[in-house]
Amino acid sequence: MLSRLLGLIPYKTANQAPPLLILNCNAIHTFFMRFPITILFLDQNMKIIKIKTNLNPFRFCICKKAKHVLEIPVVDHL
Repeated sequence: MLSRLLGLIPYKTANQAPPLLILNCNAIHTFFMRFPITILFLDQNMKIIKIKTNLNPFRFCICKKAKHVLEIPVVDHL
């Protein structure tokens, strides 16, 4: 439960943070995060139904039709 609530908040940089799959979720927040993330909202079959790129810290994002969420850190370079 705590890891679901915190998500990528504990990571100081996007380069340190792994992608995070959150099951049974259709909304996320980026409060207290230190870097932007890209959000993939997924249906029950894990197909992408909505993408939100470069979501900055201290924002909220929802997709009522989503069943799961994949958070991907936006890195400066690969």
